[in-house]
Amino acid sequence: MAEKLGDVLDNLDIYEWRDWVYLDQTKGANLRSSCIVLNPDEAELSEDGFTPLAVERLSMEEFLSIQDLISVRDNLLVRWPSVGIKEICDAAVYYYENDAFIPLQS
Repeated sequence: MAEKLGDVLDNLDIYEWRDWVYLDQTKGANLRSSCIVLNPDEAELSEDGFTPLAVERLSMEEFLSIQDLISVRDNLLVRWPSVGIKEICDAAVYYYENDAFIPLQS
């Protein structure tokens, strides 16, 4: 059930836009971070009525939606067509922390 963030970022187009990525953020977000991808509207919820039960059981936290991650990736690809998965991960973390696309140097 748990995947690596790098694998998810490398395969964004196989997920539904409604899906969300949840991370084990105990060691920060990086390509090797454990994560799960699920649609919170279809998931069984924990007692708080908001957090998916699987997320709570794995002590994970909400990261970004697949829709957000695709936007981050596409924003990079428009400006930097040869972008790699590491840069996409860095940009996703920046987006998560700053609620903004990562500024790129020209």
